[in-house]
Amino acid sequence: AISLPPDFTLAPVADAAAERAFQKILAQKRIGDQEVSLLQANIFYHLVELCHQFDYTFQLMLGVDREVYISQKRDGFSTQLEMVKTFLDVLNRYPDVTFDFTILNTVLAHELAIVSKLFPNCVISGHWWYTFYPSLIKRILRERLEIIPYVKLNGLFTDAYYVEWCIAKVFVYKQVLTEVLTELVLEGYITEQIALNIAKGLLWENPVRNFGI
Repeated sequence: AISLPPDFTLAPVADAAAERAFQKILAQKRIGDQEVSLLQANIFYHLVELCHQFDYTFQLMLGVDREVYISQKRDGFSTQLEMVKTFLDVLNRYPDVTFDFTILNTVLAHELAIVSKLFPNCVISGHWWYTFYPSLIKRILRERLEIIPYVKLNGLFTDAYYVEWCIAKVFVYKQVLTEVLTELVLEGYITEQIALNIAKGLLWENPVRNFGI
């Protein structure tokens, strides 16, 4: 799993150029922004190669701006319209590696859903950090259930300083999931049995399969 900033981009892979940039760092020399991007991309692709070699799922958390509130070292997020598009190359290049995305930006949630619909090796986890509010969970969850086969959705992704926080978040998520599935059944969009299958998939079966638990 890796947390990436909104401006992260995957430049063309070039081992020799990345090695030169790395050697400059070891020699305590400054490198430019372009060299930093190249080195980041090169390291990223090496991580993907390890996922390919050991059959690991690569979880990508997109959108964190580090320490926007400097005195308290608190993180925020912002919008970069290329944030999802930059991963299209790696999704195409490594069809046998499962990439699990979670995103802070609701503006790009629809685009990410379409990417997951198109690519067999792209799954989505939700709902992370600043998107973990009942109104946002409900909107994004319904959108994803309408667009993406539910077998590609991991219901809840969260991290916390205390186990108790995670337990509370699970209760919140289950409540919203119940509301969304009830609405879909009452509208005739799905049957009660399909609703039960979705709940079991999002809460248990999909994460077990997608992460090889």
